[in-house]
Amino acid sequence: MPPLAPPDDPSRPGSARAARITTSRARLTLLVDEDEASAASPLGVTKTLHAHIDAIGAALSTWGEFREPVRVEVLGSTDIVLERAGSREAPWLRGVAERDRVTLVAPSLWDERCSVGRLVQLLKHELAHALTFQRTTREGTPRPVGLPFWFVEGLAQVAADELPPVHVRRTLGEHPASLLLLRPPRDLLAAMPATCYAASADAFRQWMEVFGHARLNAILTAARHGRPFAQAYERVIGAPIDRFEMEWTERAQAAAASE
Repeated sequence: MPPLAPPDDPSRPGSARAARITTSRARLTLLVDEDEASAASPLGVTKTLHAHIDAIGAALSTWGEFREPVRVEVLGSTDIVLERAGSREAPWLRGVAERDRVTLVAPSLWDERCSVGRLVQLLKHELAHALTFQRTTREGTPRPVGLPFWFVEGLAQVAADELPPVHVRRTLGEHPASLLLLRPPRDLLAAMPATCYAASADAFRQWMEVFGHARLNAILTAARHGRPFAQAYERVIGAPIDRFEMEWTERAQAAAASE
């Protein structure tokens, strides 16, 4: 983990000591670094976590337990978030996760109106990513390789209770290349982020209904032990992952055609 920036850098956290916030739920320990101005705001991340840490940990405990603490850095700039995400074409991002760090844009800088509920949802989403990455990689690897967009983003959205409304799910099959929504190229994700994320959430929700937590746990464990994700998936499920992707696409197209 890189050292914290000096306090006179306005885009980076300025506290000398991070706040330590823990809960026994999911064995979650957070080290929150937030400057005084952000922390003092009504939507300060530190105070929100103090108030909601047990609920956040309880929601994440369904998906496993953390192996190590996670540092939460609250920044006064979107640039570093986009840099850590590896994309300058995602201005909608409010956070990005690695296995031991979550980087957030200070809620006071969000374009849309923020609320405590939305902030808690974002924290669940990004911490679900960190948990998934800890469960699929070993120390020193910030993110796993080979997890499909829909799988990792869908898991985070389901964990954060961010499922799209039914009327949105029914339109996903109307896209001329519905299958691409699950593994969107950058230009498609930049042009239709809400649709791509909705497809991911819907696909992962359906996947969990079919295969459940036991098989999910087996896949993540096999990946952490060094098996490529596609191989881990096929070994556990008995079929390649693209078979499920095709089946989801067919169901989405059939649902759209019936409307």
